[in-house]
Formats: sequence, C-alpha cells, structure tokens
Amino acid sequence: MSAKTDKNKDPENLIPILEESLSKAESESRAKTAFHVKMSQDIKSSINVILEYSEAARKTMGSPEKQLDCLDKIDYYGQALLGLINQVLDMTGFEADVRSFGTTLSLPERAAEPPAEEKAAGDFSCLAGKHVLLADDNEMNRQITKEALEARGISVTTASNGRIAADTVISADAGTFDFILMDLIMPEMDGYEAAKAIRALPEPEKSRLPILAMSASTLNEDIQKAKDCGMDALALKPIRIPELLETLQKLL
Repeated sequence: MSAKTDKNKDPENLIPILEESLSKAESESRAKTAFHVKMSQDIKSSINVILEYSEAARKTMGSPEKQLDCLDKIDYYGQALLGLINQVLDMTGFEADVRSFGTTLSLPERAAEPPAEEKAAGDFSCLAGKHVLLADDNEMNRQITKEALEARGISVTTASNGRIAADTVISADAGTFDFILMDLIMPEMDGYEAAKAIRALPEPEKSRLPILAMSASTLNEDIQKAKDCGMDALALKPIRIPELLETLQKLL
C-alpha cells in the first residue's frame, strides 16, 4: 500500500475533507430552501392577483373596457403562474408540463355568498381618502397592492426599496401620509433600517406614522426585530387585501 493511500486514510487528513463536504451540503440545502420559499411566495402572489382581478371583473360588468383590462391581467398572471409551476417541476426533476395535465382536476364547489351581516363587517369606507406609502422591491406585489387599495379609494405612493421610502417621507410635507406599508427584505436599505430612519426623524407627524411590516416570515425573532425597529404590526405575505385593510383600520 502506498504512502499516499495511507495518508488519505489518516483520520486527521479526513477531517478537512468531511468539513468541506458538510459545508457544501449545507450551502446546497440553504439554496434549495431559499428557492422553495421564493417560489412559494411568487406562486401564492400570482394566485392572489388572479383572484383579485376575478373579483374586480365581476364588479365591472357594466364597463367592457375595464372588464377587458381585468381579463388581460388575469391572462398575464395566469401565464406567469404557469411558468413558475413549470420551473418547480423542472427543478424537482419532473419532465412535465402542466399544460399536459388535461382536465382531470376536480375543483371545489364555489362557496356560497356570505350573509349580509358578514359583508357589513368588511366595510372599510373609513380608509377612503387616506394616503399610503407602499415600499416593496417586487414590482408585481407593488402593482397588485396599489391597485387593490386604490380601488377602495386609498391613495398610494410607491417605493422600490427602503432608502427611497425613507427619503420620500423625509422630503414630503408633514401629514402627507397616513400609513406606511414596509416590506422587510429589500435592496440598498431593508425595511428594518428604513423604519429606524423614519422613527428617528425630528418631526412627530413623520416619526410617529403607523408602519405596517410585510413579510413571509413568521419567525419570532423576525417579528421581534420589526417591533424593535418601531413597526406597529405585521402583514403576512402574500398579502391578502381584506386582512390588510382590517389591520390598517385598527391602526387608525
């Protein structure tokens, strides 16, 4: 047996090899988890968009132009959803296309209309006329949330990262905004740092603005970190508009 072979079998020489293999496996596991989390969020967001525009289409029956716009967006996001699902299938090793699934899926029966008293509980007319600063680096999420809020009479100003959000508050006149919707994970400046920058402003009308964090994370440490940075509440992503409106109403 060669000296080189004996050396490779030495336990001390195996440790670096095992550590390298373990590090590589952990890195691959983290990448896989991140991919699954992102795909899950994107798929849920696309589904929520389709549901939102489906509801909007039913409310615009008397306006063919608006209804056609809703249908175009449903088609666009439906195609996006199809692409996301195909990416998941490709990454998991399935050589399949969801378009080949045919019509074998069974759909649940449509839920009955809620009673009148339940509909009344969802009256958010008190939010009409309010002005929201929406900070989210995902363009699709910004568009969905912006249009849904504007449909309820809420004015929306958008920012694609935390730095732009903080600068927007700083440069705006006091009293311009009533709420801030702040995504936690953004480039340049994340939501945590942006919230701290806003809370540090000398003008009370700005520093005391209600800030609603938006995140897919339910980890206690992330929620606590948002509170420590001065945020008032948390909305889980993908955003569900009725729940978002209810939270905003409570922050009035």
